[in-house]
Amino acid sequence: MLHFLGIGAQKSGTTWLYELLSQHPQVRFPAQKEVHFWDREDLCELPWYQSLFADGSGSDVRHGEITPSYATLRRERVAVIHSHFPALRLLYIIRNPIDRAWSSALMALARAEMAVEEASDEWFIDHFRSQGSLRRGGYLSCIRTWESIY
Repeated sequence: MLHFLGIGAQKSGTTWLYELLSQHPQVRFPAQKEVHFWDREDLCELPWYQSLFADGSGSDVRHGEITPSYATLRRERVAVIHSHFPALRLLYIIRNPIDRAWSSALMALARAEMAVEEASDEWFIDHFRSQGSLRRGGYLSCIRTWESIY
């Protein structure tokens, strides 16, 4: 059974949390850190997802996953998660929003195979103003969405 879900925030230490929890003998991540199941459009593979957390390890073992993009899921999707896992524990780790935004921008640069010197001020401004960056840094909105269901 899925016991806990790490929902983000992106660039806030979720990998550190995953690595730390992975060392505990009673915590399991059967599908590694990020599954990205709930941010898919099609949930037809729900039995597969549920099977990831049904390894019969015993009642003292807790199964989970940490996918930072889950923080920004829409309320309707959070309600679907709740319908399948009503007793789920949520982990939401946050970071100074300015530091988080800079870290995200640097990650985007690396993915674009650009050096910092190649990016203009306008590139950074566009990144910080993008809908994705604003959503990921909107901690209160994310908390309210999840809190409205859980």
